[in-house]
Amino acid sequence: MKSPFIFLATALLAAPAAVSAQDNSENQLQGLHFGIDATRDSNEVSQPTSTTEASRKGFGGRVHAGYDLVLGNFLLVGAEVGVGLGGRTVDQLSLTAPGRYKADPGLSYDATARAGITPTNGLVVYGRGGYRWLRVEESVVDQAAGNFSNTITQKGFTYGGGIELALSENLAVRAEYNRTNFDQDFKQSKISVGALVRF
Repeated sequence: MKSPFIFLATALLAAPAAVSAQDNSENQLQGLHFGIDATRDSNEVSQPTSTTEASRKGFGGRVHAGYDLVLGNFLLVGAEVGVGLGGRTVDQLSLTAPGRYKADPGLSYDATARAGITPTNGLVVYGRGGYRWLRVEESVVDQAAGNFSNTITQKGFTYGGGIELALSENLAVRAEYNRTNFDQDFKQSKISVGALVRF
């Protein structure tokens, strides 16, 4: 769990130097935006049909759209929706030996809000919270009692934080860490870096 915080801390330390060179004549952090993220996902499963917890990491992506508003000189609030990939399949030993339980994540959908501080024009450090939905295909295979497969929608509260840096009036980059606790013992950690275009 240390790596997400090291990643965000490094970005935070590097950002002020880049921001200091920007034009502060108007705020570059508000308005409608569209963007894309590259993600590093870690899926964790602990199901009643399996003997132990299992996790698996993989790369994915997400597209998003949102709107941000700067209040006063130091406060940013915003809302965002996104669609992304769910990560790699998690495989566990099933309680019904010699079967194996598999959880294969599909597309995820999210709706979140964020609030942060803007220590200088073009830079915001923020927290994010909201809800995420994830399509998961569950299956148990290679067991003596027979196989089964079922597709369900996992859902749960997602939370995290990040840093965003405006490179110009219309272009920004950001880094985030998010954690989602889905129902039925499925959890996901997501580190993302991305770019967005603001209108």
